[in-house]
Amino acid sequence: MGKTYFTEEDVRAHVEKHMPNCPGIYRLAIIARVSRNPQRHKRLGRVVGSIATNYIRHELTDYETLMHVQGLSRSKARKVIRAEVGRIFSFWRGLPGPKEQSDREMG
Repeated sequence: MGKTYFTEEDVRAHVEKHMPNCPGIYRLAIIARVSRNPQRHKRLGRVVGSIATNYIRHELTDYETLMHVQGLSRSKARKVIRAEVGRIFSFWRGLPGPKEQSDREMG
């Protein structure tokens, strides 16, 4: 399967529409990751969702610490932070969720 490139403008429009609560600094990082690298998938929504989820996991949770400091396997670390990733992603998308959001989630 060939690689697909998405323009920064297309990615920005998609992120602004589908993740309106994503803080600016995180939004810029996600837009850059999607638009600067060739993607395996041809659907922009799928690519943005995957990149955003990975960004949240690695940058906004204790995922790396769980693996590298506490010695958890990748799959166990993912299970530990799965709910947190889901809450942040839902908040970014403007979906209903818990009333209390952490400072880290809101940027």
